[in-house]
Amino acid sequence: MAGNLELIQTLSAKVDTLLAKMSEEKSVLANKVAEINSLQTEVSGLQQQITELKGENESLKNQAVQPTDNSEEVKAKIDGLVREIEECISLLKV
Repeated sequence: MAGNLELIQTLSAKVDTLLAKMSEEKSVLANKVAEINSLQTEVSGLQQQITELKGENESLKNQAVQPTDNSEEVKAKIDGLVREIEECISLLKV
C-alpha cells in the first residue's frame, strides 16, 4: 500500500511539473504570436512604403528631365529612391 502511495505522489509531482512546463510554453507561444503580429504589421507598413516609393519613382521617371544644372540633382534623388526601395525589399526578405 505504501508503494502505491509513493507511486501516486511521484505521478502527482510529475503531473505538476508537466502542467508548469505547459503553462510556460503557452506563455512563450503567446509572446511569439505577438511578435509575429508585430512583424506582420511592420511588413505591411514597409510594403506600403515600397508602393509609395515606386509611385514616386515612376513619377520622376515620367517627368521630362531636361539637361540642366539640376539634372545631376534629379539623378541623385532617383538613385536615393532606388536605394530606399532596395533596402525595403531586403527588409521584407528577412
